[in-house]
Amino acid sequence: MIMQDVKYLASSELFVRDQATGVLVEKSARFRGASLGLPDDLLHGGHCRVKTRRYLLDYAFDAPAGTITIRMDCAADRRGPAIAGALTLYLDGAAPPLSLSARLTSTMDYYTFKQPLPAGGTLTVGDRSYVFDPARDFAILDEHRSQFPYSTTWTWGTFAVHMGGGVVGSNFVERQELSDDDDESCNWVPGGVEPLAGVEFAFASDEPRSSAQVRDRDGRLDVTFTPAGRKAVKANLVAAGIDYWQLSGTYRGTVRSLAGECFAFDHVPGVLERMKARF
Repeated sequence: MIMQDVKYLASSELFVRDQATGVLVEKSARFRGASLGLPDDLLHGGHCRVKTRRYLLDYAFDAPAGTITIRMDCAADRRGPAIAGALTLYLDGAAPPLSLSARLTSTMDYYTFKQPLPAGGTLTVGDRSYVFDPARDFAILDEHRSQFPYSTTWTWGTFAVHMGGGVVGSNFVERQELSDDDDESCNWVPGGVEPLAGVEFAFASDEPRSSAQVRDRDGRLDVTFTPAGRKAVKANLVAAGIDYWQLSGTYRGTVRSLAGECFAFDHVPGVLERMKARF
């Protein structure tokens, strides 16, 4: 569930993939650039809303209550049945947040905030409903603001899971503009968020749904991603453009804390994406 505004164009997308059947239902809306009005401060009462006659996605941040409420209501169309529902994300039981702000050059800077949060609620696609249990399910909140070169590329992935003692997961990126000091890559371990460096993605093939191995330089992240579904977005406005895909699937492998504790897991839901952008 995405809202993005990148100068020349703005858009919102959401997709739901049924793990049992493999059916993917996608909805999207496009807007004039710089028109979404995303707030400067999301976390302390921010409100994000995109709405057309047939598409609604709404985020409401309630800091005193410790919740984030997400509502969606998208009409049936040629791409698939209607999607509607509401999810509540809870700060109680969430992993520690990853927050990083970096001034890379006089014309390049970025800020990111990421946090896995327990998610509860119901999502309905057509005549089928999916119930989310905060004792089991996570949503990973990802806020990103950046000023990068005209042409930029990145590969990124993430996952999180409940394990003994707390939340275990990882956020990892390979991006040529970032140094070790500016890298947003990290592991989530119970009670902490710990930086990674030198992340590399090794894809098994050039196929659109290739599996991939992801490792960091120090051996604290060693996972294999197995894709199950794929979505892609392409937009070409001559001066600006996006060539983007995201794979949904599962991760297996290990995360190791700085203290040496090893967490092994299998079949953990997550995503992996690649972006090539001009803006």
